[in-house]
Amino acid sequence: MDKTQAKNAAGDLARTSTTFAPHLARTESIIDNPDRLNQGVYGVCAMTAAVRTLLQHDRARFVELLRAVFDPGNPGFRGLAVDSATLLDRRLAQADAKQQRYLTTGRTYTELYNLDFILSRALGKLIKVADPAVYRNQCAFSERITKMFNVKGEWIDLYRLPGTHTATLDAGVMIDDALRRDLAYKSVPMLVACGFELDLATSKVTTVTAGGEWRIGHPLPDGKQRTVTVVRDGTTPGEELLVRYRTDGPLRAEGDLGLDRDGLEFLMRQVIRASTVSSSIRESAVAVTEANTAFGAGPGSFVYAMINGSRRFMEAAGAARTHMPATDPAFDFTTPAPPGPDVWGRARPECTHIVDVTGPIRTEGDRYVLPVWTWATRFEARIPHKLMGEYVYGYVYGRI
Repeated sequence: MDKTQAKNAAGDLARTSTTFAPHLARTESIIDNPDRLNQGVYGVCAMTAAVRTLLQHDRARFVELLRAVFDPGNPGFRGLAVDSATLLDRRLAQADAKQQRYLTTGRTYTELYNLDFILSRALGKLIKVADPAVYRNQCAFSERITKMFNVKGEWIDLYRLPGTHTATLDAGVMIDDALRRDLAYKSVPMLVACGFELDLATSKVTTVTAGGEWRIGHPLPDGKQRTVTVVRDGTTPGEELLVRYRTDGPLRAEGDLGLDRDGLEFLMRQVIRASTVSSSIRESAVAVTEANTAFGAGPGSFVYAMINGSRRFMEAAGAARTHMPATDPAFDFTTPAPPGPDVWGRARPECTHIVDVTGPIRTEGDRYVLPVWTWATRFEARIPHKLMGEYVYGYVYGRI
């Protein structure tokens, strides 16, 4: 199916589906240029990469996905029996929830990417249809990457402290030995609830309301603050202070889905029904060779890289969007991968983001040049050989 045929099929769907009609222009745009597809603020990177692969290599299968999501009379996708309401209704609610949260916090929300999210997240729902156990495992992986994945409220109540610490908190800045001891005793419930502990050696106190509310926080390596809030509520004699953590960020409570290697392989093999799917998690030089070999496997080849240091890739994508030259330091990954999100129960996640590798990985001197697409942007990451295994956990590759 060529681009014109795909757009004509989308036009036919728009004339019969009122829910799809508002998304026709966006559909035509990404059919014309799959690189415009964007996961935006959503945690659906692996599934967005899969949608882009359909747009690049199998538009008929992309149109089949459109119909599965937006046509009530469609029987499903790739032999998976599921009605469009199952794939669509919750997706619309998730997109609406994101929009409302962004508006209430004064941020800009881009409705343009709603279609991208709906199609990507529908693939996640199809994983659940194909095998609920695999889906549950991927939800658990998502929570290891982002502990707030399924938290519905704005606050998590962590633990309580004696009201005798009020004077110390009101004094501000420093934490005395007694408060430090009690905070240390409570580190386990905090770790279980949030996936991290306070760094008490560098934490400082800020008074919000004398006698009533304080913040305790410490800086992260990227300069941001990790903060908990202490409020005096007086409901529990002897433990009048309540320590709370505010949950925020685009992933909170809205059902985004992160995939690990097994989840991504399952998506491509059992949902997309790719003709071949494999993966490589080996020493860097071997993995690079195997990924590059996949590009020569014939038309319809795809290679996805599972990466750490996702914030570093986000910075490089931002530089590419502002048209920085390829020689800009933003594309030099010469320092170790920045710390990833807090991970509950693990020293380090196996990957925090999925990028689409757009061509063979080159060697230039002591660096690999990794050409990638992510966040609607192409760029080349220059990674020293010695750091490649730290930034790239492995690859999933195959052919549609």
